[in-house]
Amino acid sequence: MQALLQRYVMKPGKTTRALVTGAGSGLGRELCLELARRGGRILAVDWSEQRARETLDLVRQAGGSGDAVCQVGLAPGTCGCQYLRPRTLSFADPLATAESAVRQLKDQGADLVIALTHLDIAEDRAIAAKVKGLDLLLGGHDHDPITFLENGKLILKAGSDAHWLAVVDLAVERVEQGGKPAVRWTPSWRYVANVNVPPHPQIKPIVDRWNERLDKELAVPIGEIAVPLDSRRDAVRTAETAIGNLIADAMRLAMNADVAITNGGGIRGDRTYPAGTVLTRKDILTELPFGNVTVLVEGNLFPLICRCYRL
Repeated sequence: MQALLQRYVMKPGKTTRALVTGAGSGLGRELCLELARRGGRILAVDWSEQRARETLDLVRQAGGSGDAVCQVGLAPGTCGCQYLRPRTLSFADPLATAESAVRQLKDQGADLVIALTHLDIAEDRAIAAKVKGLDLLLGGHDHDPITFLENGKLILKAGSDAHWLAVVDLAVERVEQGGKPAVRWTPSWRYVANVNVPPHPQIKPIVDRWNERLDKELAVPIGEIAVPLDSRRDAVRTAETAIGNLIADAMRLAMNADVAITNGGGIRGDRTYPAGTVLTRKDILTELPFGNVTVLVEGNLFPLICRCYRL
């Protein structure tokens, strides 16, 4: 973390101002504290305002300064939540949610509104075009680094799996507009490839120790494959694949079911295996990293098949 901060974020002779998401615990809180120790000013963002403020208290104790805010998440409205227990979670319309959140923030005196979204680029562009008072969108969901200006608002996505670090610098000034005070801001941004970062000398031995332990526990052979397997994203999310059939067949046999259905988006290895490869526990966990549960459902599948294939 220290190496990343030194190389990509901290600027000699300047006070770093950083917006840190997930600041209420874990790595987010540690990042806030490390920035504070280096004299940074922090905007601690978390879904729990209480946790964000607890982090801010620790930041001030470490010699830093900043503010704490509670974030409103914008996720795709198509997320299915039928599997959730009643009344535990609901998905509101992202556009209406954004409009409501911006209105509340403006009523509280916010000068600059930054949205943290998990939408595709088309939905982000729609929100940027339609929601008045929104200034900057930091997005996810798309797995590519994307920069887009929509209606004078910057949309920035950093890609996936920490391949790039996306940095936004905002030049903010207070001006007078129409006889009233206003805030004017100009963004600049850059992408930095996350390569050749030297390991931290104190962290590396810890990581090496865990990797050694995991290698021993996960290098257990599961079986040899007779045909090639392809778990790349474009394959498993668009068509029937051998690895999808393998996983579905394993589920079907384990549950003694007639049919098994698995979600191609849950197969995450994004690689190929030539015929003759001996799969290990590590391979299986790489392909299926989520703690999903296989559920046996009894019923008539014919109406579902008709609906899926519009028969």
